[in-house]
Amino acid sequence: MIEVLSKISEATKLLMETGFTPTHVTATLAQIGSALAADRAFIFESQSLPIGGRMVADLKYGWGALSVKAPQELPALKRISLRELAPLWVDALAQGQTISSLAS
Repeated sequence: MIEVLSKISEATKLLMETGFTPTHVTATLAQIGSALAADRAFIFESQSLPIGGRMVADLKYGWGALSVKAPQELPALKRISLRELAPLWVDALAQGQTISSLAS
């Protein structure tokens, strides 16, 4: 756990020093993903659609280990209906809260 917290600290420092660019965010996700022994890590951006206010999420940034398909190559990670996929998250996201979760 100390290693994970150390990597998160390093990643935060990297983003503060270099900026929130796709290259730096991907490097940050790689550091954290590797520390967690994960094979992929994602950051999604949620938004309400103008018609009907349906909340959806789009893949904003992603990292994948060499053995998995690059996250940006997965069209299924665009326009995900949060009400269908994660109904418990919708209210939290609508209130501006963040969600972080390990998936198995």
